[in-house]
Amino acid sequence: MASPRRVLWETGFAFLCLFLGAALPALVRMRSGWEPVLLPAQLCVLLCGLLCGPAYGLACGALCPVASYLAFGTPAPSALPLEACLGALYGFLAGLLVCLLRSGWRWVNVYGALAGAILLGRCVEGLLNAFLFYPGAYSWWAWAQDSFVTPLPGLIIQLAALPVIVLALWKLYPPP
Repeated sequence: MASPRRVLWETGFAFLCLFLGAALPALVRMRSGWEPVLLPAQLCVLLCGLLCGPAYGLACGALCPVASYLAFGTPAPSALPLEACLGALYGFLAGLLVCLLRSGWRWVNVYGALAGAILLGRCVEGLLNAFLFYPGAYSWWAWAQDSFVTPLPGLIIQLAALPVIVLALWKLYPPP
C-alpha cells in the first residue's frame, strides 16, 4: 500500500500534468498546424503515466482533452472521444510498462516504457482509426503519415526530454 505522502505527491503531479496537458496545446495552437507536430498534450500524459503509474496516466489522458475543451473550446466535440481514448491509452501504457519493466538500470526501464508506450499506442491508434472512428477511410499510408512522419519532431522531443525529467524526479522522490 502506498504511503499517504506518495499518494499526495502522485495526485498533485497528476493535476499539474492535467493542467499542462490542457494549457500547452492551447499555446501551441496559436501557430496553425503545430499541435500534431509537437504533441504537447501527449508529452504531459506520458510524463504523468511514467511518474504516477497507470491509473493516474489513464485519468490524466482521458481528462486532458475534456479540460482543454471546457477551457479553450478545442478539440472539436466530434474529435473529443478519439482524443480522450488515445490520451487514456498513452497514459495507461506508459504507467503500466514502467511498472512492469524492472531491470537493474532505471534509464533502461524509462526508455523501454516510453518507446513501448509510443509504439503500442500508435498501433492501437491506427486500429481504432481504421475500424472504429474512420472505417473504410483510413489507409496504411495515412496511419504511417499521421503516426510517424508528421509528429517526428514531437516524438524526438518526447524521447529526448521525458527520460531526463523522469530520472531527475525519481532522484528527488524515488518510485516505490
